[in-house]
Amino acid sequence: MVFYTDWCNTCKAFEREIIESSDTRSLINNFILVRVNLTNNDPESIQLAKAFGVIAPPAILILDKNGNKTNIPTIVYTNKSDIINDLNNISSMKK
Repeated sequence: MVFYTDWCNTCKAFEREIIESSDTRSLINNFILVRVNLTNNDPESIQLAKAFGVIAPPAILILDKNGNKTNIPTIVYTNKSDIINDLNNISSMKK
């Protein structure tokens, strides 16, 4: 799950550098991507963010195949190489 807002520059960088980038597409395809837009601050989004302990976007959560939160910590996007390393490590744990 990727929690984001339309006004968040870091969220936009994550989208551009990770989600839309051709060099990370094969890595992203190992996951089912669910985006949660927190822009409107509606009650459903706020409740979902609170349920998963999201304080601020962008936040990336890895859920198990049943949709439950895993013991993998919430990933906060800082730069492309770190997120690629995190996702590679998570992918190798799934095998």
